[in-house]
Amino acid sequence: MPVPNLIHPINVTVMAIHKAATRYDDDAREPVRSVTRRTPLVVPAQVSYQIPRPDLLPIGVSEKASGYMLFRRVDLLARGYAPARGDKFSKVGHETADLYVLHVEPLGHYQDQNGSTLVRAYFADRQPATGVPRP
Repeated sequence: MPVPNLIHPINVTVMAIHKAATRYDDDAREPVRSVTRRTPLVVPAQVSYQIPRPDLLPIGVSEKASGYMLFRRVDLLARGYAPARGDKFSKVGHETADLYVLHVEPLGHYQDQNGSTLVRAYFADRQPATGVPRP
């Protein structure tokens, strides 16, 4: 069975968390101040956005984008990257982004491929407490 292809792949710039270089709070088991990230790398992906209706809040309108990136496992292995919760997508195509991985799901299991052939990384946009200047 051949490896599946992506429909309209686009280059995505990924900045993975560097856990060994990040200081963690021993009690809370979370990063202190900000997360250290690895060198950005570019991986082809199929992008799917789900943009919900705006939430009306007392302080104004809140719009959040979410969706997923679909990667081929062969492309991820070639670049030595495995998506994990908290990784950042800093660029989608030629546009700057601020998207963070929430969940990773293996897909496309074929018997002759010895496991999954696709990886779906669900993301959401957010403003972290520190590390990203607000406009």
